[in-house]
Amino acid sequence: TAFFEAFQDHLILSSAALCLARVGLDQQRVLKYLQHICAFRFTEVTLQLSVQNVRRELTLSPKLLGKSHIRELAEQDIPHVQRIAATVFHHGRFAEDPLIPQKVHQIRQRNWIADMTNGPEAILVNEANDEVISFMAYKNVSDTHIDLLLGGSAENQGLAGVLFWQDLMDRFAKSGVTRIDTTVSAANLSVMRLYESLGFKVAQSWAGLHWHRGNEANSSD
Repeated sequence: TAFFEAFQDHLILSSAALCLARVGLDQQRVLKYLQHICAFRFTEVTLQLSVQNVRRELTLSPKLLGKSHIRELAEQDIPHVQRIAATVFHHGRFAEDPLIPQKVHQIRQRNWIADMTNGPEAILVNEANDEVISFMAYKNVSDTHIDLLLGGSAENQGLAGVLFWQDLMDRFAKSGVTRIDTTVSAANLSVMRLYESLGFKVAQSWAGLHWHRGNEANSSD
């Protein structure tokens, strides 16, 4: 336990107000020490979902009739995507932590989109009636492997969102992608069901924990 006691001392002496940790659910001893010695709070369970043969899974998945209008993000789309990202996500480590104000979560979502528009990530959007109604941000791990980072649909666009995800998979498969990974909160049951319908399976699971300054007194040996 000496390491975790030293780690707690380091956090207290630092200027940090918040520290994030993600630990495999099989690491029970580490989880115990982080919570009881370092005063981390459990916030969520995160699942890595993966599909290893995209084209095969598409042939097995039920299909919705219709077609999305998918294109690459344009500069004028950024405020619309930021608005969706800030308003429709109710799961995830920041959204599920009661000590983090909703406004902070919304700012973080907007900033995340802004950062990705200036980074190596790519963003695709779906529009209807000249309005962006869905988006997906992702990164290329290799020519045949991508990681979905953040995606969502505007409120009251649930059916269009499902069609968008279906067409995204088809688009990626046609480009030669064979493996797709993503990370979701286990509490987000509707998204879990959507990905399962597209052939995704759980590959890994983690516990998300937060350390907040001022909670040090809650730790115990």
